[in-house]
Amino acid sequence: MLTDQIVKGLLENDYHVIKFIYKSYFKAVKNFVTNHGGSNRDASDIFQESILVVFEKLRQDPAYIQKNFPSYLFGVSKYLWKQQRRDLEKAVHTINLNEEVQPGLDFAQIPRDVEIETLALKEKQDRVFQEAYISLKPDCRKIIDLVINGCTVEEIADFMDYSTVSNAYRKRQYCKEKLMAYIHHNN
Repeated sequence: MLTDQIVKGLLENDYHVIKFIYKSYFKAVKNFVTNHGGSNRDASDIFQESILVVFEKLRQDPAYIQKNFPSYLFGVSKYLWKQQRRDLEKAVHTINLNEEVQPGLDFAQIPRDVEIETLALKEKQDRVFQEAYISLKPDCRKIIDLVINGCTVEEIADFMDYSTVSNAYRKRQYCKEKLMAYIHHNN
């Protein structure tokens, strides 16, 4: 399929063109992501984000991609994956787990009627939650922050600039599931 056909199909939300894109180009993105420290799920997320980025660029200017669609899509995917890895590494390096994320208790602060095992379990749960939170993509961290602060799905849609409330609902569920999966896996 030629680039102009793909561009036209994307702009028209043509199911066959989108299916063609997945069938033809996902494997290359998956190989890149998994060879550079990602999982199959990461590859799927990056590929979907890349298609959305390309779609938005095309919506703004349909002539934006003149030549090689596969190269452009792969370039966007590669950029998004590297950016995600940099953001995660930056988050891990800038947070001192011993001081900022999990403040230690002074011995004098421990209530006398609390068992040491209970405190140790609570600290472990806090650490696992913080590690799970850090492992999320930046947009999921924002959504989890909004959920923790009691925001409604409508408020999340507005704050995150989603086109519909159902998009915000799906993204909120996805982020909660990612967080819980990490917690259950590491607890």
